[in-house]
Amino acid sequence: MGIRQRWRTAITCGTLDTGEPSTLTASDGTFTFKTLTAGTYCIRQILPAGSRATSPTQGYLDVTLSAGQSTTGKIFADTTRALISGVVFKDTNASGTQDGGELGLSGWVVYLDTNNNGKLNAGEASYTTGPDGKFNFVVPAGSYHLREVPKSGFTRTAPKSGVFSISLSDGQSVIGKQFGDR
Repeated sequence: MGIRQRWRTAITCGTLDTGEPSTLTASDGTFTFKTLTAGTYCIRQILPAGSRATSPTQGYLDVTLSAGQSTTGKIFADTTRALISGVVFKDTNASGTQDGGELGLSGWVVYLDTNNNGKLNAGEASYTTGPDGKFNFVVPAGSYHLREVPKSGFTRTAPKSGVFSISLSDGQSVIGKQFGDR
């Protein structure tokens, strides 16, 4: 098991400004602000290089304290694994981008083509889209070829090449990849 990284947690919804309270996590990941007055605070962590936040999804925690009150159980979660996400959608106007009113396609298979042969092979990671057409892969840093399995009766409009070639570093997110089909 690796060494747990420490990060500063700042009470701000942007960047840590001079004079704002901050603290370092303990070796077990816990953190404490000891001298806060009553009020509402936005707690955000400063991520270590090569990490991305997984929780809370909005990236910060809102905490309201009354005089003398304390709170516990406020948790941040991070990973060094990378994220690839996007949507498969019905490209009604064949523009190659999802426009208003163009819905996601359910039941489409998107996969990471490890050997870049254009076919979904045994052992390659795949994801079947839900009703919203969205997909995501959480993967280690590396290079990937993202493809969809075509369906009979549809013509692909995006990407024209049929593949997204993606290189990811630790904790990087590549979002908004769109597979258009008409």
